[in-house]
Order: sequence, then C-alpha cells, then structure tokens
Amino acid sequence: MTSDVHAADGADTGIVPERTSEWSVAAEILRRDGAAIVEGCPTEPASLVHAAARLLGTDLRRVEPVRRAEGDGDGVLGPHTDGATVTYRTRSGAMSWRVPDDDVLLQLCAVPAPEGGHSVLLDGYALVDEVQVTRPALGAFLTDVDLDYLGGYDGRQRGANEHPFVGRTVEHTRAGRRIVTVSDLATPLPRHPDRDTQAAQLDEWLDVVGAAFAAAPRFLLGEGDLLCVDNYRVVHGRDAYRGQRLLHVMTARSAHAA
Repeated sequence: MTSDVHAADGADTGIVPERTSEWSVAAEILRRDGAAIVEGCPTEPASLVHAAARLLGTDLRRVEPVRRAEGDGDGVLGPHTDGATVTYRTRSGAMSWRVPDDDVLLQLCAVPAPEGGHSVLLDGYALVDEVQVTRPALGAFLTDVDLDYLGGYDGRQRGANEHPFVGRTVEHTRAGRRIVTVSDLATPLPRHPDRDTQAAQLDEWLDVVGAAFAAAPRFLLGEGDLLCVDNYRVVHGRDAYRGQRLLHVMTARSAHAA
C-alpha cells in the first residue's frame, strides 16, 4: 500500500499516510511521502521520546517537551505547519517550549474522539509546485516576500506568543532542503510600502491552502497510533470533534534540518 498523494492541482494534494508497525519501514515512508503512521505504540507521553530515537536513530539532534492536545469537543483546526515559537525565562536563562525549526512532528493518539476528529494532511511541496506553474505571481510571492508569522496574534490564539517570527513562505536550509510554512497568523511586515498588495497575495495563498484542505481525504488516528510528519513539507489540521480526545505531541530536530 502506498500513500495517496496527489498533485494535479491545488485542491488535490491530500496525503493518507501508510501504516506500519516497523520503525525502519516508518522511517523510509516518512522520507518518501512526508508522513507515516506507526501502529501499536504505548500511549504514555514518554514513548514519544523513544519513538523519535527509533525513527531518526543517530540523526536525532534534539527533542522538545511533550505537550498535551486535549479537549472535550472542539471546532476545526485549520491547515498549518508547526512553526510557532514559545520561549520563557527561568533562573537558568531562556528556555524553549516550541521552536520553529524542528523538522519532525510526532502526534500520539491516546484517546480518540468518539465522534469526528479526522486528521488532514497536505503535501506542501506539491501545493507550492502547482502554484508556481499556474499562478507565477503568487509563486514569486511565496519565495520572495518576508512575512511576520505571528503578526496576527491577538493574545487569545493557542500555541503562540508575541515575539515576532519573520520568514518567507518557502525557504531552504543551507543544505538545500525546502521548508514550506503555513500560518493563519501570518501578516505582512508593519509599514511595508507594498503591505496591501502582500495582504491580498497572502489571502490568495491561504485560499489555495483552504481549498486543498477542504478537498483532502480524511483519516482517523486510533488509540496507540503515532502520526509522524515532515514538518518542513507537510501541512496538517483536523476536523471538528465531539467528546473527549487526547493526543500527546512532540517536535524533534534531525541532522537534516541544518
């Protein structure tokens, strides 16, 4: 079974990850398709750290604190990449809780929702490639224009703080690996002379992503399912759900993030 990855147009780039119980197979699927599901994992939060080591091996460089994604019903979580940054100061100095440059996202389902909560994944590389062919002006915007990825933060949004994070929608590591960032908090830089034009282009890009999200196939994570995602490539979100749901979430950085 192979991943259901389509790139015919911007509204047809959904990914349904291949499932496996073998870590070496999961690592290969992740490299090939950008996402994989490992079945039968222990649901304790600490198992995410073990999973990162098994998945990345000697390429593992760091892990961030495990966080709980828990609720008793919630609305749609729109398409995004896990690029927020949260830092805080202690007596030992500045500490990070979430960082924007981790290239692996792990989501472990401990309690699936009794109704809804389907996951959605989009191939960001395929989305960008299609836009650059069909909408070259928008494609240039994605690669050439700096945005403030927390500019829309209003003090009530989850998973972000007020520290600005400036970057482009499409960037590359110094080794040439492509990074696609999607955030509904992004805004043009303050006082930029082309701010209005850039705001319109950003809206156009988010419309493309939103159409792809609406058309993408859905899949459910069951108890013990671990979703492994290339956070540089894959855009993720989920549908609304009812009832109790609990995921343990962690990001990790590999040797290939530099």
